[in-house]
Amino acid sequence: MRTFINILSLICYLSITSLASALTVSVPSLTAMPDTTVSVPISVDDAAGVAGGMLVLRFDPMLLHAQSVQSGALITGFSFVRNIVNDEVRISFARSRGLAGGSGSIAEITFAIRPQAANGSHSELTLAQAEFYDETAQPIHVTLTGGQIVIESENKFEMFIPAGISMIHIPLEVAVVNDQPAPMRTVGDFYDALGGAANVNLMLTYQRTEGRWLTYLGETGRNTPADAALQPDTGLIALMKNAVRMNLKGKPWGTEGRSRITLTAGINLVGMPLRDASITRVTDLLNLEGLKGNVTSIIVYDGGAFRVVTRPGDVGDIVITGEGAFILTARAPAEIPITGEGWGK
Repeated sequence: MRTFINILSLICYLSITSLASALTVSVPSLTAMPDTTVSVPISVDDAAGVAGGMLVLRFDPMLLHAQSVQSGALITGFSFVRNIVNDEVRISFARSRGLAGGSGSIAEITFAIRPQAANGSHSELTLAQAEFYDETAQPIHVTLTGGQIVIESENKFEMFIPAGISMIHIPLEVAVVNDQPAPMRTVGDFYDALGGAANVNLMLTYQRTEGRWLTYLGETGRNTPADAALQPDTGLIALMKNAVRMNLKGKPWGTEGRSRITLTAGINLVGMPLRDASITRVTDLLNLEGLKGNVTSIIVYDGGAFRVVTRPGDVGDIVITGEGAFILTARAPAEIPITGEGWGK
């Protein structure tokens, strides 16, 4: 009887130990554009007891090229060995003591997306093998969760901002500027892409929810309301010291050729998120559902002056471009669906 109880106790102990030592190793699913780079972390959710391990990540070499592999923050102080062979990244790491706990990245892999990668194609990121152990060399049970990188097409747009005043719209969800990775997510990112204080005096946006103009003057404005997130219809006013020409690469705004312009009652500084063949000049906007009868005039900057446009043929009834913005004053809030293709090629 005593022997049976001892065996039962041992089984319970081993079961509890096994459950306590279980951890999940995972890689995320991401999107990326051809001819760009993307960083992929390999993460664990509970590293308690981990003193070392090895793993193998497989990918499609026709779409991806593994450029580099760095150790993650979670295993700082571990010996770390990496090897890239054809379609595999092999990693091993170790130290004499197990980790007390924590979650996070054990490795960061930088992949280059091949220029010829087709839109919609994808590479599975498969954790083909993983072994983890504690400081007594006992194995730790792991669960593996793979991911993938989906290739999304990019558009290219040559943007020119002249010296002086400009009303500007960012034509794409920009990821690359002048062939250098430079995600453009906020007003501050755009200011920096223009060359910062060397080329820009100031930038203005209109905070529609609060009904006020905001001025961005440089680094002191970072992480303030003036450093607003760029939306598909965001418009800006820039006072430029020098003209700037930029080559942009990025995804079209919206999803599957659909986006929108969002208006609040009052002033709205906006641009066209997509190129709609039926909307070529600013007065075409006045016929759109949500604008017709709600917005009676549009303000543009043309020929060195601000101009109010109310009907076709007015001075200032300019051609709409991806990089141009305009001011709409609305009587009531409205959501205006926009369909079309992304600006650029």
